[in-house]
Amino acid sequence: MLGRRSSDWCLARAVSLWGIVAILAAGPAPVAGAVDPAAEAALVRTYYDLAVAEYCGLVTQPVYIGFFLLRHDQLARGKFGAGDNNEARRVADLAADLEYFDRGLSGQKNWCRTEGAVAVARFTTYFQRRELP
Repeated sequence: MLGRRSSDWCLARAVSLWGIVAILAAGPAPVAGAVDPAAEAALVRTYYDLAVAEYCGLVTQPVYIGFFLLRHDQLARGKFGAGDNNEARRVADLAADLEYFDRGLSGQKNWCRTEGAVAVARFTTYFQRRELP
């Protein structure tokens, strides 16, 4: 019985995760003056990278400063509203939470070595050079 419930739960989780991804990918209908999808994706990635670095305990002062500088630059260039910014943060936090729960404790080490290290390098480089990645 436990195996059946476990596989049902995994299937439901996978279906719901792909459903979330499909809804987010489709998004609302475009309106005049809407945010550029590439700029929005870049902002979501910035929030996601910070969440990964925080989960992994890799955040230092240069990482935080690089994150804040990059985020402010993206917000200024992308003409985001407060709602767009909050939505990007929410989507990124949800994606990071799902990824963390999917990997578990043993998989987290590899996640931190790969995506965590990339996130730290991205923010630190931006802090040092002020160049968009």
